[in-house]
Amino acid sequence: MKRVAITGMGILSPTGNDIPSYWDHLTHGRSGIDFIQGFDTEPFKVKVAAQVKGFDPLAYMDKAEVRRSDLYTQYALAAAAQAMADSNPQADPDRFGVYVGSGIGGIQTFMDQAQRLLEKGPGKVSPFFIPMLIGNMAAGSIAIRYRAQGPNLSVVTACATSTHAIGEALRAIQGGHADVIIAGGAEAAISPISIAGFTSCMALSTRNDPASASIPFDVRRDGFVMGEGAAMLVLEEYGRARARGATIYALISGYANTCDAYHITAPHPEGAGAAAALSLALREAGHAPGDALYINAHGTSTPLNDRVETMAIKHALGQAAYGALISSSKSMTGHMLGAAGAAEAIAAILALRTGIVPPTIGLEQSDPECDLDYVIGEAREIVVRYATTISAGVGGSNACVVFGAAPGEEVVRPTLLSGTVATENAPEARQACPAYQGVNRRTVITGLGPISAIGIGREDFAAGLREGREGRRAPERLVGHGLPLLAECLDFVVEDYLESEKTYLDRCSELTLAACALAWQDAGIDWRELDHTRVGLCLGTAYGCLDSLENMTARVQKKGVRFGSPVIFTHSFANSPTSLTAVEYKLEGPTSTFCVGEASAASALDFAARIISDGRAEVVLAGGVEALSLPLLGYLGLEPPEWVPGEGACLLVLESEEHAGARGATVLAEVMEVDLRGEVRASAAAYGHTFGASVALDLAAAVLGGGEEEVVVGGVTVRRR
Repeated sequence: MKRVAITGMGILSPTGNDIPSYWDHLTHGRSGIDFIQGFDTEPFKVKVAAQVKGFDPLAYMDKAEVRRSDLYTQYALAAAAQAMADSNPQADPDRFGVYVGSGIGGIQTFMDQAQRLLEKGPGKVSPFFIPMLIGNMAAGSIAIRYRAQGPNLSVVTACATSTHAIGEALRAIQGGHADVIIAGGAEAAISPISIAGFTSCMALSTRNDPASASIPFDVRRDGFVMGEGAAMLVLEEYGRARARGATIYALISGYANTCDAYHITAPHPEGAGAAAALSLALREAGHAPGDALYINAHGTSTPLNDRVETMAIKHALGQAAYGALISSSKSMTGHMLGAAGAAEAIAAILALRTGIVPPTIGLEQSDPECDLDYVIGEAREIVVRYATTISAGVGGSNACVVFGAAPGEEVVRPTLLSGTVATENAPEARQACPAYQGVNRRTVITGLGPISAIGIGREDFAAGLREGREGRRAPERLVGHGLPLLAECLDFVVEDYLESEKTYLDRCSELTLAACALAWQDAGIDWRELDHTRVGLCLGTAYGCLDSLENMTARVQKKGVRFGSPVIFTHSFANSPTSLTAVEYKLEGPTSTFCVGEASAASALDFAARIISDGRAEVVLAGGVEALSLPLLGYLGLEPPEWVPGEGACLLVLESEEHAGARGATVLAEVMEVDLRGEVRASAAAYGHTFGASVALDLAAAVLGGGEEEVVVGGVTVRRR
């Protein structure tokens, strides 16, 4: 199997705007947390954050690009520029990919434009609103700049986003889909709405002392400190990198993606999902109990996370947990959300490469339940065989990436601690991958769960197609935006599909939960009887939960920051429909959300087919969802499109052929290939243009078309049976 190296790195962070300054701050225990600049914090309970300082976007882009880019995209472009300059991979455009995500995306842009909408009406919404807002614009902008025409993916798994991006980039190169991929994450969410939202969830520290606000594993901890920035890594096929004489910082030795399937915000009380991710990734890396190990922990400084993460490490390592070196970069950088995993991966790689493990600062009163070696106060000089980072996202997403030294690489200690420069041979990472076999299994479709303006459920949707029903009509549910026609799901009643009562659901989550219930029913699967650790969920959405974000923003703007709703805010993340569905159906296998515009559902189907093909899952629900909202319709109303906007969802049940055969399932089609190199365009169907759900609905329509020939929809090729 192909090995994958890290050949370039770049970062913008609260502790430095390039790799040398970032590492210097971490190893010397200097915090980037301070009082918030940029808006008046007088009405807020929280007054500290970890902000990027001294960033000049004009060093990386021209004025026009700055004006049409949200700050998170500016950060991403800057970090990518550093990583590309460091690596200079000179890749074939068709073999060059970008896997970059953001947990929240352009939230300041959303707040600004929502205020315009409320105060001045839809005609005053900026034409750059949607391009600046969406979570895949960083990945798209990087690809445009470097002509990266290979795989492009924007993963959204909240705080695990960039760790998943790195891990899935690893799998793409291992699978032969690319030679080089820029992977990482970006976030710029230190804004009034984010601070108000996270405060309403009681997630942020209210200590308001920069020196003691972020204190992971300390008994006094009371919440995380919001951070921001971007971190990018260049992943490259190892043989290619060696052949061109590239600097190889590390090999990626292992990766795992799991889900707690427990709660939308709280971690599993015993850390089961995180423990599984760490165990699987270390097993793939060939880690043995006696190997020196450094763990850059998720370490958020919240009461629950740090205790549960400690339990997870103990579950994964057993008694060897007490010999591992553990530290939390968030004690200095704060929580960079979607960029955190990549920033912490860089710290882990540099610890492996330099033999210096950065400390956890501010830890003065140890929590008795957090009793491992957290490298308190000062960095430690020690050569480790493996370095890993663990990430956990809101909604139960877990990710772990393990790094090892390449053959023949040396540990290089710069003049940081000992006052000398020394080199020694690094312990080579073992080439053992029992957890990831890279097998090539066939993937089949056994169930459909469509929800559209022309029909709900497989039979009704098929009837709507046969009868030529027209779902595009005058608006009824959403009005006041100036568009003459919409394709709304007016007959949809979410209560008909819920397994349990819900206090609040945004429209995307309603549609997703219902589509899941319909897909299970159509496939003839009782989800309770499945091995939940082998069942995943891959969901695409172009815009996510804009109705919840609009609701939250309006509350804060009209009533003040103290009226932000924790329930509404936690439902505003693009990955919340995925999280809620995973919790509802106990889906503990790989779960991910993809925000790639019209290609969102196609990307979800591609990922689902890959994890079934390579043995990481037996059953995966895959597809897309999109809900209409006034901010989106107001934007579209500025220059009404020729097509009609629609809403809907469709999840398809994908299974390994062996699993489907063992249970006697009826196979509707086989997934033959997914090729996303071309532009994905949705059909102008009677159910409207459903954006991130369009490819899934169009594919369902094609599967229902009959015949055994192959059909291609949005880059997805299936053979009907």
